[in-house]
Amino acid sequence: MNYFKKIIFTVFLFIGTTTYSQDPHFTQFYSNPLALNPAFAGSARCSRVAFNYRLQWPELSGGGYKTFSMSYDQFLNTVKGGIGFNYMYDDSHNRPLA
Repeated sequence: MNYFKKIIFTVFLFIGTTTYSQDPHFTQFYSNPLALNPAFAGSARCSRVAFNYRLQWPELSGGGYKTFSMSYDQFLNTVKGGIGFNYMYDDSHNRPLA
């Protein structure tokens, strides 16, 4: 069984996909605790929803960079911890300079 796990891990390691990334910058990053650190899930001991939105440089001819983040987390007493999810959308494709 251990040999099978190594094969699956190797296959997933070498699957070729092209990804691009950029770290989003929010002015009030502390308002979305799961984006700051996923270990904060359930730390409020109640359900929590957080939203962040930023439109950077809207004067550019392409409309600027748009970033949106939403998260939800909740404390679960059965596991003495929390569970949550974080969704982030970042539209920063190659935009022409003005």
